[in-house]
Amino acid sequence: MKHLIARTLTSLSLAVLLLAGVAHAQYAQVIKAKVPFEFTVGQRTFPAGQYSLVRSAPYLLVLRDAQARVLAMVVTRSTESATTPASAKLEFYNDGDRHILVRVWQQGNPIGQELYRRKAATVVARRRTAHPGGLASDTQP
Repeated sequence: MKHLIARTLTSLSLAVLLLAGVAHAQYAQVIKAKVPFEFTVGQRTFPAGQYSLVRSAPYLLVLRDAQARVLAMVVTRSTESATTPASAKLEFYNDGDRHILVRVWQQGNPIGQELYRRKAATVVARRRTAHPGGLASDTQP
């Protein structure tokens, strides 16, 4: 009886460990890319070079350099494409001469990760407050 209980507990423990590894493998997706221009992720700018993006959790994307050092961690949200990408790709938003990473797509998966961007209204408000009296005409009594 003791042996049966011990074997059952051992089997259950092993099954839990194996399933945890499978669940983690679903999120640990890696995209390697050579980015030919300077780009921005979040608040930081990175030079052109070889990078990898790792989806380490459902809504967490990690940017690593060629030596696998963590450079940035960003929170994402899911986005869907009408077509399934034939290869992994990174999408950038061009703001003048700046390239801002906005979406990451895995090969063969129409569900991608979209990085949160700062709202334009926040940026405009910050610019206005930098000038003395910039918001005075917008205030109500």
